[in-house]
Amino acid sequence: MILHVSTVHHYSDTRIQKKMCNSSSKDFNVGLLCHDADKVLDDGFKKYNLGKKPSSFIQRILIQVPKTFFQILRIKPKIVHLHDPELFIFTLILRFFNISTVIDLHEDYWSTINDKPYLHPLLKSPIAFLTKIILNISCKNANEIIVAWPKIGDNLKAKFTVINNYPNISVYPNNIIKKHDSINFIFSGVISFERGFKEALLFFEEFHSEVPKKFILVGRFNSELEKNYFSHKYSTDARFEYFEWIDQNSLMKLMIESHLGFIFFHDLPNHRYSVPNKLFEYIACGVIPLVSDLPFLSKFVKTHKCGISSDIFDIQNYVLETKKFIEENSDLQVLFSNVKKQYSWEIEYSKLRKLYQDIL
Repeated sequence: MILHVSTVHHYSDTRIQKKMCNSSSKDFNVGLLCHDADKVLDDGFKKYNLGKKPSSFIQRILIQVPKTFFQILRIKPKIVHLHDPELFIFTLILRFFNISTVIDLHEDYWSTINDKPYLHPLLKSPIAFLTKIILNISCKNANEIIVAWPKIGDNLKAKFTVINNYPNISVYPNNIIKKHDSINFIFSGVISFERGFKEALLFFEEFHSEVPKKFILVGRFNSELEKNYFSHKYSTDARFEYFEWIDQNSLMKLMIESHLGFIFFHDLPNHRYSVPNKLFEYIACGVIPLVSDLPFLSKFVKTHKCGISSDIFDIQNYVLETKKFIEENSDLQVLFSNVKKQYSWEIEYSKLRKLYQDIL
């Protein structure tokens, strides 16, 4: 068995469950060990439940990590695919049980400790130092290392494979026809100020159109600050439609109904060169990406001429650039179709399949 393990991610995480588990289950015996695994509806792979996710970071480390380790020993897989940094230390021990390990780096963990709001300021430096040591030791002992975007590999002193979070193109319709009786904006993912939530709301207010406009908001609030900010200003505003969580098919339908999608990431270490899967999901659904002027995002939309990148703190100018782009690109479906073919999960899964086969 190839066992995917996470103590952090949601049980329906797009990268872990929707892509890796579903795809690899067609070629291998696959299992998923995570919180609330009993809620996973997809068939084709086994589910192993860690129970409810602990409410605190300390409980997660002191209780769930040991529990997870003993669950792995009980299941006895051939390969363990680890998705969280607190689990990477298992690479030192599992080899003594004849279990191969794959480390999957979803983020640039070397750079992001200082951005974690739940960590006390005095703990950030020692945790960052300890994280760097553990990651380096763990990577040296893993059978294979995967990174979710190329820039993460800059800190590695070992061979790695880039497996991007590109969408599974086969599940998206080929011909998407947008309605023109309204203009719909969508903000999907973790709802945080660091991801440009406030700027997205300001953009929506500043964007005037001849047809009605709607703001579709999908995701969990990062903290009470974002939740209270939204509730205070927009809770009774009929132009807003909020979903805390919906399944992938329902989210895809909402995106297909949308015209413009926000990726207003602030300039933080983990955002600067990240390759957000939301970018490719928007394009697959015919949504024009509105992105911040960070290196990867800006280069991508300008190279493919498929969206707008500008200073998210200069809202008026951003709105003007957006309207100009819409006027000059009345039909983007052919362009989006060509971009989709270049960035598909099918290509990425072929790399993952080969990686598993080499270990087995």
